[in-house]
Amino acid sequence: MAYGRTPFRGRNRKETFRNVLTRQPEFFGKHQSELKDLIARLLTKDPTRRLGYAGGAMEIKEHPFFRGVRWDILEEVGRPPFLATAEEIEEEEGRSPPAEGFNVREYF
Repeated sequence: MAYGRTPFRGRNRKETFRNVLTRQPEFFGKHQSELKDLIARLLTKDPTRRLGYAGGAMEIKEHPFFRGVRWDILEEVGRPPFLATAEEIEEEEGRSPPAEGFNVREYF
């Protein structure tokens, strides 16, 4: 999501999934950014060479992409004070909740 498109794009869904398993990530654009490097190192096929294998989460946190992130204050972030339920959201929008579940096709 941060990069904007999958680095494994295929002509169809099946080819994209095959690319995830068999190909190296393919990035578009000329310059090598810290984000591209982070994604490529996290998606390395060989788990023993993947970012985080040797040093765990600390190795990932120390990647240049995360420079300036204050990890200590992220631990202090709590849950939002209020999380609306699906029924409350539907009431606000003037819809009634479905009687027999939810069909994603109807949503779109």
